Amino acid sequence: MLDQLLPPEAIVHSATGARQFESRYGLLNKPVLLRFRILDPSRRIGGLSDISVPLAQFAAMQIDVQRVFITENKVNGLAFPDVPSSMVVFGGYGIDRLADIGWLRDKEIVYWGDLDTHGFAILDRLPDARSTLMDAITLHAHRLCGEPRKRTSDSLAS
Repeated sequence: MLDQLLPPEAIVHSATGARQFESRYGLLNKPVLLRFRILDPSRRIGGLSDISVPLAQFAAMQIDVQRVFITENKVNGLAFPDVPSSMVVFGGYGIDRLADIGWLRDKEIVYWGDLDTHGFAILDRLPDARSTLMDAITLHAHRLCGEPRKRTSDSLAS
């Protein structure tokens, strides 16, 4: 309908498909939101501790914390207790969004992801971060399954 209503010069004809709808018609895109929790009660913003803001606002934010935890999973982010001078950012595969946020460069960055290839792939994209609970000791202390079995013709039938 907009193709019929708008003048041709108002339409970006190279932008096609549902994912480029806003670009095609000069509309604003839905902002990328970043969720974080402020873990230090004395540094909360207006009493708020669990906040989602557009990425640009997060980048411009001025918060006095020394340590930023980044977690792969929402449940981990929600499980954090109060920690002085700290916050937790819900990251996961959106971690690249944090690369250009200047004020994070001055903070201690601690990453907590899954003990799997995905968790370590995300950690690899955070060169200045240290990891927590992502080591062999933790893996062996909390093993959820036994030793892998050798495959035999009998095990394939069961």
